Amino acid sequence: MKPGQLRKVPVIAPASHDTASAIVAVPAINKDRWAFISSGTWSVVGAEVSAPIITRESFQFNIVNERAAGRKFIAVSNITGLWIVQECRKAWEREGERLDWSQMVNLAESAKPFTAFIEPDDKAFGNPPDMPQAIIEFCKNTGQKLPRDKGTIIRIALESLALKYKKTVKKIEGLQGKPVEVLHIVGGGAQNKLLNQLTADATGKTVVTGPIEATAIGNIVMQAIGTGYLKSIAEAREIIRSSFEIKTYYPENKRDWAKKGGADERFKSF
Repeated sequence: MKPGQLRKVPVIAPASHDTASAIVAVPAINKDRWAFISSGTWSVVGAEVSAPIITRESFQFNIVNERAAGRKFIAVSNITGLWIVQECRKAWEREGERLDWSQMVNLAESAKPFTAFIEPDDKAFGNPPDMPQAIIEFCKNTGQKLPRDKGTIIRIALESLALKYKKTVKKIEGLQGKPVEVLHIVGGGAQNKLLNQLTADATGKTVVTGPIEATAIGNIVMQAIGTGYLKSIAEAREIIRSSFEIKTYYPENKRDWAKKGGADERFKSF
């Protein structure tokens, strides 16, 4: 073999985009009544579809179509995700208080619910010098009660994300013309148990979380399909369901979201 030459090497084309790979790893059972959230710094909310959804409504809803594995597509909406909470943590660390993620979740769990809501995609939260202050200013400018402590600020961010997920899933249901029965959350954000439960409560859907490293897992199983070790994505998903920790969350207080929080009405004004 001459220098610089390679012997025959198999070339495999997996779902090369990170979100597309992550969706391969969604351990879905129901063939077409599920949606997904790839949760992390950003949240990608969408559904696996057989053909792109290209309508006036999808344009208005800011739904985009991406190629996916298995000759499928994913119709998705990109949302500011846990970036807001991450930036709060950085701001407090600059002030001398370092909180780990479990401490932040504990503070939010102890805080009063439905104090206020923010629009996660508002430009105010793009890259502010002080994220907690940006949340306070948003509440002030929208005539809402101002958060006075860290736990309330975190809870506002998480509840607002859950409400944004609800709105987005409703749009996807309308575009597909069929209900979503199960909402799968994959990626690092799936570790946030409070956000998972809030999402189940806000959407009224069963939420299934995991795997965490979905992008890497999806890429690996597509290589296994490409080399013949697995027959299909359905088989890969079956293996994933039995190989990784999968948790299920059920709606617990959907009525509170509709009545006590007045969440939908307040969110419409943003």
